[in-house]
Amino acid sequence: VREVSSRFRDTVQGRKYTTHQMGALAETAVLFRLYLHQFDVFRSAADGAKVDWVVIDPKSGRTSKVQVRCAVQRKSGLGLPIVSLLCAEGTKSGGKPTKWRRYREDELDFLIGYDLLTDMCYVWSRCEITDYRASVSIREDAAERWDKLSI
Repeated sequence: VREVSSRFRDTVQGRKYTTHQMGALAETAVLFRLYLHQFDVFRSAADGAKVDWVVIDPKSGRTSKVQVRCAVQRKSGLGLPIVSLLCAEGTKSGGKPTKWRRYREDELDFLIGYDLLTDMCYVWSRCEITDYRASVSIREDAAERWDKLSI
């Protein structure tokens, strides 16, 4: 069992958020941290693009494609929250995905998962998630690891 320590815990408890709201919360939390660490951030002009942001480290000039996802508790309620490695492949009318697939190597350099209950971000490089199939569990070695974007 993990300790929930977010200052937002009381606000979040018992509330239901739409997928769109959760995505907006995750992106806002990550964007705050990227600016806090002095990265330059550029958003995709197309909503639903495979790359959420292009992030530039002004010190090194390194450019990275970043995908932001929400960490969610498994339906079983067991284990640590997970961050999905899947994206939609095509859509039906009404915006529902026709199928799901794993992000391709050229679609991201970093995956950042945000856990609303703990107000923590988890940062993985593409190499760190290569062997995972559909999701990755949050873990301490990825917690708030913004330095990875500068290496």
